[in-house]
Amino acid sequence: MEQLTNNSIIWAAGENSGDYLASRVLPAVAASRPNLKMEGIGGDRMIQDGLDPWFHASELSVRGYLEVIRHLPRILKIRREMMRRTVQLRPAAYIGVDAPDFNLSIEEKVRASGIPVVHMVAPAVWAWRPQRIHQIKRAVDHLLLIFPFEEKYAHYCAHSQRRDGGEGNF
Repeated sequence: MEQLTNNSIIWAAGENSGDYLASRVLPAVAASRPNLKMEGIGGDRMIQDGLDPWFHASELSVRGYLEVIRHLPRILKIRREMMRRTVQLRPAAYIGVDAPDFNLSIEEKVRASGIPVVHMVAPAVWAWRPQRIHQIKRAVDHLLLIFPFEEKYAHYCAHSQRRDGGEGNF
């Protein structure tokens, strides 16, 4: 396995809500690891907090079937570029923020290449598409939870951390 460069952390927050949530965490991560560059996909808040953007989150923000279909070639190109650059750079970690339809396939490939993967905001397997738990298990090293009740669904994943600081090593 190739050595990680450990000179950056790659973030991917493709929605306004993900940009907001990541902006609450990114400054602390950057402060605790001042030697690491924060780069990837984010919105205005993350950029203001120090993210070096490869793409702006607005490039992924689409709603409804017709808009998704119309922008699908661009979204798939961004996804391929994120995979390629992340695997090539060998960063200290990849942090996907929400947007599971975009992030999980990237996270799966990145993790398979030996790069540690964190996913913020557990996909709502308790509400719909429960079969995604199997992809999450393949794609994610650490799953950051928002709601305490998600712990019982996250027990299939390696390690999870709740917003309130509680943790469970599953």
